[in-house]
Amino acid sequence: MPKKSKDLEPEVKWLSVIGKSLAFVAMKDAEVPKKIGVQAKFLASMGLDKDDIAGLLKSSPESIRVLLIQARGSSRGKRKKKGD
Repeated sequence: MPKKSKDLEPEVKWLSVIGKSLAFVAMKDAEVPKKIGVQAKFLASMGLDKDDIAGLLKSSPESIRVLLIQARGSSRGKRKKKGD
């Protein structure tokens, strides 16, 4: 007999918790600098959303959104021009 969706709900929540925990441990193990913008970018690259990143870094989702935009913008300015 197939499981009902209510039977699967706790399993999905645990997978999310495990994924977030592993991303946080990976950040600590990778020795990511203490700058919140760098940490936010790292966690975003691991697939966490802004709300989860904000919770882990004790910040607000709006602040994380701005930091990620700034990090994306600053990396764009570092591209070399064709003449260089």
